[in-house]
Amino acid sequence: MLARVHTGAARRRAAGGLQSRQLQDRAAQDPLSQGRLVQDPPRQGLPDGEETGGWAGGAIRVERRPFPAFPRSKAGAQGAGPSAEALQWALDRAGAEATTAAAVAGLAQGFADAAAAKDGGRALERWRARAVGELGGDARRITAVAKAWRRTARERGMAHALFKVAAEEGSVEAAYHYGVLLGLGELAVPGGRALGTRIIRQLAAIGHPPSQAVVADHCLAAGQRQAGLDLLLSAANHSAAAALRLGDAYRTQAPPDHAAAAHWYARAAERGLPQGYFMLGAMSARGDAPDHETAFRMFERAAAGGSVEAQYNVGVCCLAGRGTERNPRLAAEYWAMAAAQRFPPALLNLAALLLDGPGVPRNVPRARALLAIAADCDGPVRSEARARLARLDRERAETGCVIL
Repeated sequence: MLARVHTGAARRRAAGGLQSRQLQDRAAQDPLSQGRLVQDPPRQGLPDGEETGGWAGGAIRVERRPFPAFPRSKAGAQGAGPSAEALQWALDRAGAEATTAAAVAGLAQGFADAAAAKDGGRALERWRARAVGELGGDARRITAVAKAWRRTARERGMAHALFKVAAEEGSVEAAYHYGVLLGLGELAVPGGRALGTRIIRQLAAIGHPPSQAVVADHCLAAGQRQAGLDLLLSAANHSAAAALRLGDAYRTQAPPDHAAAAHWYARAAERGLPQGYFMLGAMSARGDAPDHETAFRMFERAAAGGSVEAQYNVGVCCLAGRGTERNPRLAAEYWAMAAAQRFPPALLNLAALLLDGPGVPRNVPRARALLAIAADCDGPVRSEARARLARLDRERAETGCVIL
């Protein structure tokens, strides 16, 4: 189930967050025009497993299995870990304040040695006993260390192993991550995909909101609409991400229920998810009688929360005077925010504004740097950026100087 529905999302996530192909891919859908808004919903990956506010809780049993083989590239090696400062910050943030970065670095080296040993399976079991002992046998603490290592380390093999250990020690949150890793095939365990699906379904059955959202996505994709909606309704009471997905489900059904979609987008926004504001803005901007003022306010709120699509749209509104006063300088500021996250249309449009736009000082070096980044993106932005770079080169050749 997980592999079929979510493999694409996992690949995009693995490419590196907002600076990944998920933003480059959107360039293929976006116009090369300064006057058109992005209206597609922001891409969603898997729920992060942490959002369970208000959930009463529950437990499942995850049977203990042998460790899979970890390739050297995933196991890590000495010197390949994060800095002590970054790791300690992540440990504190994950709730493992009592664990030192030095202790975790020692576990990481032990894991790398065990994974590379000739008797890898037995060596990893010895490492497991060490990890459980050093972390006090506390499944929550083991989960926190796994999250911190995953957040900061380049090689995530130890995080995967720790999620497995914590899941088998009784952590529901770790069981979710372990189930996802198995379902996506990132842990090469015999029968792993089926086991991962079973774990996620068991978690959904006890009301674990992120797992309910995953199973709901599968149900909706398989045409089991009511089952999917029921799961999302249950999850949305505790999860902003599920509320956003529920809004999408109501918006895209036939016929769409715009009132229900707006309700759940608002719930997602109230719980701190900027994509909820983005979708409220996109809905306000659509139709035969768009409400540009409301759309701008919603995009502005989403942009303040870090939504790169919303930052781009605020720039469009400011340049066109749509729902707000015309302000090219403010448009440039918002496009600069989105360009800093390598959002392809923002890279292209900010470069165009710096070259030819009204109300903004001409800055050819900066525009050229933005176009060089855009030229490495996929989709129509690449060809347009390369064409504009070629045009700048011709101007320089014809004039014999750099035009500033």
